[in-house]
Amino acid sequence: DSYALPHPHRELGKPDSSPVGVVEEANMFEVQVVAREMVKTVKPIMDRVKDAEVKDQLRRASVSVLLNIAEGNARKGKDKLNRFAMAEGSARESVEAVWTAIGWGYVTEEEAATLLSLLDRVIAMLVRLRFPRTKPSS
Repeated sequence: DSYALPHPHRELGKPDSSPVGVVEEANMFEVQVVAREMVKTVKPIMDRVKDAEVKDQLRRASVSVLLNIAEGNARKGKDKLNRFAMAEGSARESVEAVWTAIGWGYVTEEEAATLLSLLDRVIAMLVRLRFPRTKPSS
């Protein structure tokens, strides 16, 4: 038997006390998985950037995305939403660092396409976590 750790918002044997619904809860974990893939994908791009400032900014911003998502998953209420907002801002910053690397000729758009796609997906997921769809009233 494998032992599964409980969700960070649940105590063993108690119902979920998370402030978000089931769909949003699943998205929190999915966004973390996508962000982990993004961090793996950013490394080869980052290694090609010769400008130390842009390289450092891309490194820090991409790591910040993942760390803020992880921290947000352990928080509740406005603090949770604030961490997701910080992660979104860092993802947008990462996008612009990649476009700077493209603009300065360190990588091509084709080489950065997967990374940009992952960042776009992370941003979309974080926006949805912060602003969940509401069902129209009948």
